[in-house]
Amino acid sequence: MKFPNKLSSDEEHILLKQASEGNIEARNKLIEHNLRLVTHTISRCKSLVPDKDDRFSIGCEALIHAVDTYNPSHGANLGSYIHQVIISRLTTEYQKQNYMKRKSPGTSYFDAPITAGRNDDVFSLHDIIPAREPSAIELIIKEENKREVNWAISTLVPLQREILNLLYFEEDPVSYPEIGVRCGYSRGWVHWMEEKALKQCKQFLHANCA
Repeated sequence: MKFPNKLSSDEEHILLKQASEGNIEARNKLIEHNLRLVTHTISRCKSLVPDKDDRFSIGCEALIHAVDTYNPSHGANLGSYIHQVIISRLTTEYQKQNYMKRKSPGTSYFDAPITAGRNDDVFSLHDIIPAREPSAIELIIKEENKREVNWAISTLVPLQREILNLLYFEEDPVSYPEIGVRCGYSRGWVHWMEEKALKQCKQFLHANCA
């Protein structure tokens, strides 16, 4: 695949200034002309993420995030910053995959039974939040448990709440890669954060709604 050539220092400086002023075309050019850097960086990180397509996807997400968050006052040039963000994202994905491998098999947080309510009703997060499918899904929430679940979700940090809302409570659920782009992380990290949030909800419901 052939990518645009690297920008000169002067061209990059002009585009950065324009992008900081909200010029979308300048932002897109900065992204396009740094795709070569993505391929170069990910080619040296096969041990972190073996799958080539996954590496490229994570690298592109990191590139977009780097261009959108770059601040020249921090001292590093744009190329160095992009490189650092890509390495950081690939490392995070590597750590996340290792974490998933270490987890022992067992009942998922969705299916684990939860006792709540005055009548000791037994339900699970799966009963309240439907399993997410690639196609559009309908939100099914039992009215008797809705208050408890909203209470549990309200205890999460803002980013966790945002991820659960995008995954389960939007009329058109948002995909993992889309959420990753919005939040500036890889889709693997979004999945890990989702699982962590569901675990915290389960623990909260066990402790406070039994």
